Amino acid sequence: MVEDKLKPEALLMEAGDHAVKHVYSDYVIEKKLEPVGEPEVSIIKIAKGNPFIFKVKITVLPDVELSDYKAIASKIKGKEISVTEEEVQDTLNYLQKTRAKMTPKNEAAAKGDFVEIIYQNKDIENNKEFPDKFILGEGGFMKGFEDSIIGMKAGEEKEFKSTFPENTPQKNLAGKEGDFKVKMISVQKIELPEINDEFANSWELLIHWLL
Repeated sequence: MVEDKLKPEALLMEAGDHAVKHVYSDYVIEKKLEPVGEPEVSIIKIAKGNPFIFKVKITVLPDVELSDYKAIASKIKGKEISVTEEEVQDTLNYLQKTRAKMTPKNEAAAKGDFVEIIYQNKDIENNKEFPDKFILGEGGFMKGFEDSIIGMKAGEEKEFKSTFPENTPQKNLAGKEGDFKVKMISVQKIELPEINDEFANSWELLIHWLL
């Protein structure tokens, strides 16, 4: 009944597909091969009552012989690295900020606060609104711009003029005065952890974990 409904050729090809997968998998495991990509299968002979013959072409990972890297490394002279006090302090300040605690602030924004704003200027992409976040007073934005939003509270809006810096991406606006509209989304107070033994130990544990 099955043969009446299905073509014998289709049954042979499906049986051949099962045989290829089975034999190919066993061969790869037996020979401990590491194939890369799909195999290329060629049917040589498939007929009812006859041996099934096929050929498989695969790409395998090549054998890699490492040079004596220890001998090579021994010939390389190390460079003496000196670290200045300023670099140490800059790094400590950076690590201190990564562990900072931020809490919402209902009072006016002041230097050192983390602010989230939306600003727009008619000369920048047709007055498109741009979101931004930065620490007020650290030069993350235009100096005159930052000075103008000091004292704003969350939810407040303000319009003012500010001068574009010379290195602004919009070359045609460099050094020019522009009209800005700003909405203060949020103001957060930054509380920096004290740099002490406890602070140092927390980073030592993290470094050991990463290594």
